[in-house]
Amino acid sequence: MGGRVEAPEEVERFATAGVDRLIVSPWGRTRDVPAALELFATRFLT
Repeated sequence: MGGRVEAPEEVERFATAGVDRLIVSPWGRTRDVPAALELFATRFLT
């Protein structure tokens, strides 16, 4: 399943619905990739 995820709580909602894999794209434009990946890592990988 794919979707835009902004906060860990949103991941939990997908999990509650039975989703066990979520493909995310945390940026809207190519030039935003470095900052968006850093923000994503801070929110979800720490």
